[in-house]
Amino acid sequence: MTVRSIRKGDARGLSKLLSGISKEASFIYTEEPLLPEEVEKLRLHPGKQIYVLEHENALVGYCTVALGMFPENSHTAKIQSMGIMPDQQNRGCGKILLSAVIEKLKQEDKKVITLEVVDKNTPAVKLYQSLGFIEVGRIKDAFIKMGNKSDILIMSLHV
Repeated sequence: MTVRSIRKGDARGLSKLLSGISKEASFIYTEEPLLPEEVEKLRLHPGKQIYVLEHENALVGYCTVALGMFPENSHTAKIQSMGIMPDQQNRGCGKILLSAVIEKLKQEDKKVITLEVVDKNTPAVKLYQSLGFIEVGRIKDAFIKMGNKSDILIMSLHV
């Protein structure tokens, strides 16, 4: 398995990846495929990094990162979203992907990495905790899905 930044030719693979993850996760994602120019725009965005996990020539995971853009927060990064294809879950793929992303951010001299996660997403919370993230805040009832309320945990890792 290889973790790398998205490339210009990843539009089809990234569309398939996001569609597969969104169907399993039951959140809304457009069925429209990503256009190559959309992927290129994301790839070139100065404040964002997108990493993918590649296995046997297929994209099986992704992680988007927002970088601190001002001098006061240039040492920070925020994991905005992350997902693994359902057929690759529970195989350590999330840990491989996020560990590699953390290492890349360390190399870029990022000192604080944050993320938000729904408290009921136990596998994700356990993954983040296993990599050293700690809960630093909680937003009560901030996520509502099918009438059920959940808290959003704010987690951070100092590297």
